[in-house]
Amino acid sequence: MTTDRSAADHYEALALASSAGGIHARTVALGALGPDLPVPALVVRHLDPRHRTVIAEVLGRRTALRVKLAENGERARPGTVHIAPPTGISWWSPEAP
Repeated sequence: MTTDRSAADHYEALALASSAGGIHARTVALGALGPDLPVPALVVRHLDPRHRTVIAEVLGRRTALRVKLAENGERARPGTVHIAPPTGISWWSPEAP
C-alpha cells in the first residue's frame, strides 16, 4: 500500500445536504463515522428559523463525532459535525482561529 495521495484522493471536508425529512439518512451516515474523522463534516438542511432546532442534540446522541451548530466565520474542525443554523447559511473559514 502506498502513502502517496493524488489531489483526487484528498478531501478537505465531508458535506451532507438534505431536506428536513433527511434526518434518518444523516443519522445513519454520521453514526457510521468514528471520532477520528480527519476532516470536518458540514451539514446543511432546511430548518425553519421560527422554531428552535434540536438537530445538534439529536445527532450528537447518535455519532461519536462532536456535533454543534456552526457560527459565522468559525473554523471547521476535523472530527466535528458543523450544522448550518436555521437563521441562514453559515460560512466556514479555513483561516479562522
